[in-house]
Amino acid sequence: MTTIKLNPETDFTPSQLRDWLNKTYSTKSTDRPFTNSDIYMYTKRGYLPDVYSGAKIEIVKTENIGIKVLRLTFKN
Repeated sequence: MTTIKLNPETDFTPSQLRDWLNKTYSTKSTDRPFTNSDIYMYTKRGYLPDVYSGAKIEIVKTENIGIKVLRLTFKN
C-alpha cells in the first residue's frame, strides 16, 4: 500500500480551497463568495490571482485515494 503524506497548510481538496479562500478573503473583488467554478478556473490556470496570494496550484497525483488534491506553493 502506498502512503501519501499531505500538508494541511498547503494541500486542499477543491472544496477545502474554496472554504479557505472564503474564510481568508471573505469575498472576491466582486463582493461575491468564492465558488467551485472559481476553484476550477484557478486550477486550470495554475495559480491564484495576485490579489489572493498569487500561489501556484498543482494537482497532486493521488490515484490510490480517488480524490483530487491541490497543492499551493506560496510566493515568498
